[in-house]
Amino acid sequence: MKRNTFVIAALFLILFMFSSWHTEPSDQKSVTWHSIFLDGKLIDYKATAGYIPLTDVNGILVAKIFYTAYTSLNAKTGQRPLTFVFNGGPGSASLWLHMGSFAPVRVKFKTERGDPPAAGYPYQDNSNSWLGFTDLVFIDPVSTGYSRAGDGIDPHKFYGYDQDIRSIADFIQSYLTQNNRLGSSVFMVGESYGAARAVGLTQFLQNRQVRVSGITLISPALNYQLLNFDHQNDQPYIYYLPTYAVTAQYHHRLAPSLQNLTKEELFKQAYFFATHTYARYLSHRRTTAELPKKILDSLASFTGLSRKVIIRHKGMIRDNDFMKELLLPKDEWVGCFDSRFTGPEKGGRYIDPSEVNIRSLFIPAFDTYMHQSLEYDNSLPYLATITVAWNYGTAQINGYLNVLGTLKTIVTNAPELKVNVICGYYDLATPLSATECALSHIGLPEGLQKNIKLNCYDSGHMVYISQAANTKLQANGKQFYQDALNDLTARSKFLAQLR
Repeated sequence: MKRNTFVIAALFLILFMFSSWHTEPSDQKSVTWHSIFLDGKLIDYKATAGYIPLTDVNGILVAKIFYTAYTSLNAKTGQRPLTFVFNGGPGSASLWLHMGSFAPVRVKFKTERGDPPAAGYPYQDNSNSWLGFTDLVFIDPVSTGYSRAGDGIDPHKFYGYDQDIRSIADFIQSYLTQNNRLGSSVFMVGESYGAARAVGLTQFLQNRQVRVSGITLISPALNYQLLNFDHQNDQPYIYYLPTYAVTAQYHHRLAPSLQNLTKEELFKQAYFFATHTYARYLSHRRTTAELPKKILDSLASFTGLSRKVIIRHKGMIRDNDFMKELLLPKDEWVGCFDSRFTGPEKGGRYIDPSEVNIRSLFIPAFDTYMHQSLEYDNSLPYLATITVAWNYGTAQINGYLNVLGTLKTIVTNAPELKVNVICGYYDLATPLSATECALSHIGLPEGLQKNIKLNCYDSGHMVYISQAANTKLQANGKQFYQDALNDLTARSKFLAQLR
């Protein structure tokens, strides 16, 4: 009997050790407790890092979505708004918005502009965290961050506009159910392509009877026809020009008459030229033998490029050409994500200096934060960005991603829905005037046009890396949530009176 007991105990020990060896750290969830002062108030909060599994109709695991959630302990569950946050790409994890602006921690920059420190990867409490007025959930789509497709599942099945929206919607509904948040006011934040995801996701959730109260679209990519320099597509040449102008001004490449203008006034003048005289030229350029002097002179004035360069490009300056040519005498190129940044020319191959600065700081800082502060370990590599072939599916119009019709639909279907649009003046990835053009063509009824507000920042694509811009972003966000929730309350009271 004693021998049998020993054998059984030994078997249990072996099984336990085998289980321990084969249990991926990635399947574990970490919950930690913290405090932070926001707006002069001490907020105690819970941080959760882990997975929510997604299964198909047969109960087979198809994916595990990694998330990091911050929940205030100062209010009862369900009484605070809940915001789901994601970046774009497509193919980007959420660490950029996570560590750059919204979470209770933020990477520590060396300068106001957003340069990284000379050494180390520090992070600090974020006094501009949105946790002061909403709980937060940061989502990494499949194949980004620690998120992965299930064993035997082809991850390419998630690489598309419709497929991605469905998987993120499944995650959100599971999170709401598992955490008793079905009664919470739901908000979303999406950056770049993540803005297109937020628009489509809102429509998908509306069809599933999940009400979304507001969405924040940061440096949004809403209509790719305004952004893609294709051979037969003239639109980007028009809407990139104002950003070329303020970039040239920042680097002191303009004549005094334009250099001494305010950034806003210069942008306005360049926009007027681009959308009138320049747009007319582009529409007739195929029948024009040579570049008219008026166009040549104006382009040289607004872009800071030499006439020789403009003639070589036949008056059509692509973003890569501008970034390469503006500071060519200094053998430097300007940044795409943030055109205030510059970097040395490297054998003719463009490497975005603003992205180099950001990646060199964010990724190591995030890794340190997850391990040390959130006590989360995972044997998988954290994939900040991946390059994938993306299927834009039902969101394509004339071959380009275009969610403007969907944006109109979701606001029309839910008149209480508010949209907060954020843009940076120095963004050469999704330029400000392209967003202005997109928003002007939505076609909302006059009474609903006020539901969409545009805010401009002295920053780039990732507007929040500037401390001043991050402070403004938090202040605007707080007001946005107050307005959205107040309108929602007023509408609910009105509807209750009608019943």
